[in-house]
Amino acid sequence: MKISVQSMIAAAMLSSIGLATANGQENAAADAEPGFALVELFTSEGCSSCPSADANLVAIKEEAERSGQKILTLSFHVDYWNYLGWQDPYSFAEATKRQRLYSSVHGTSQVYTPQMIVNGTTEFVGSQRAKSKPAIQAALRAKAKASLDLTSELSVNKIQVKWKASGAQPTDLVNIALVQNVAKEKVSAGENSGRNLTHVNVVRQFRVIKVAETDQAVSLDFPSDFKSSDFHVVGYVQSTDDAVIRAAASAKIES
Repeated sequence: MKISVQSMIAAAMLSSIGLATANGQENAAADAEPGFALVELFTSEGCSSCPSADANLVAIKEEAERSGQKILTLSFHVDYWNYLGWQDPYSFAEATKRQRLYSSVHGTSQVYTPQMIVNGTTEFVGSQRAKSKPAIQAALRAKAKASLDLTSELSVNKIQVKWKASGAQPTDLVNIALVQNVAKEKVSAGENSGRNLTHVNVVRQFRVIKVAETDQAVSLDFPSDFKSSDFHVVGYVQSTDDAVIRAAASAKIES
């Protein structure tokens, strides 16, 4: 059977169009990938205006669970309120240091509680639902700038966390947080004396690693009250230039 030159050209053109269409569909699918929102709340049990922000974080977490949207919430308890007579048992110096770094990057002179920051860039008073909701929705509409795979498992007196970042910049950092799902405390002194407080996704340990390090793993120690079913791990890739969070992921702690 003879095949004309014209037929061969036409077949090649159709094949090329088919490949272009397939590639276009793949690119469109990639562009359609949903974004994410990483919500960091800087709070304290010694601050009278913080419980309403803690409640807002609970509402954000519950709404994320209902909707299935990729919204990760973290509660950082700072230690600079402890002087008022109540030692927040979940406070640690690294939380305060992290908030001060945000202040430096954003060009502000002070830190405050309750402060909420979405994807490292948008900040506001943490109790303001009218600001948190649109900030989260805007973050979800934006395409993620990178991706992060995260796993965690129990070892001997340690939690072994492994991660792999794709699309990150060499100067980026990977933040790894050991997170307690729910924490409750009856406060007996300070501005919240007599109140029963509930917190969600409380950061109990926090590590920062350079994304360019070849050993993409870190070990976390057990808190004294550790129970694997009550904790999980959150990781996120963050720019050192403008604090933009490029990717985020969470992982259960496997036995």
